[in-house]
Amino acid sequence: MVIYANSGYMPLKREYFEMIATPEELELINQGLPAYNYIATGPDTAFYYLSDIFLMPHWIFITRVFSIGDVLITIGGCVFVWRCLKKPAGDS
Repeated sequence: MVIYANSGYMPLKREYFEMIATPEELELINQGLPAYNYIATGPDTAFYYLSDIFLMPHWIFITRVFSIGDVLITIGGCVFVWRCLKKPAGDS
């Protein structure tokens, strides 16, 4: 939803670009252009609170930033797997 509302790009907090972007991507962002599939958040960002605005702890190497949507998708996936692996109530 947030990507669709922002012209096909995922908004990312501007200060986090310095941590994850290459110098070439930073130059694009400074010009107001998208870099890869990201744009910088700003006052006109639609669904700001659903964009990548949270920073992972430094000891987690999988990703650097995440959104509320990432958390909800992860929880939903875990619940789905748990329900698929759970024995039906009548089986022994």
